[in-house]
Amino acid sequence: MSEHIENADGEGQLVIASQRLPVSYRVVALRDAGQYQVQVSLEAPREWLLEQGFEQEATLERENGQRMVLTDSHGPDLNHGKSVTLTCDPVICVSRHELVELFPEIDIARMHRM
Repeated sequence: MSEHIENADGEGQLVIASQRLPVSYRVVALRDAGQYQVQVSLEAPREWLLEQGFEQEATLERENGQRMVLTDSHGPDLNHGKSVTLTCDPVICVSRHELVELFPEIDIARMHRM
């Protein structure tokens, strides 16, 4: 059974065909069987996605410079609201050190609560 570890927020750029949009994104970390699973998601304006020719994938450039591919779970049909939820495939980290190294937003969120 998964244990929720942390939610954190970050700022970055959504990139499609060299066009950029400043975005906020959410990082959720779970612990399961000694490993950490991380999911990154964001809400993107549907109109902006359509204007850029979005079909299914976009790139998130996170505040630490790392890039992630995000997809729309509904597929290419963008007629489901003013915003579209984009998510990455789950990222598995084998240690807390790897988790914080790959997702410094997690450690920053924890420090702000102390």
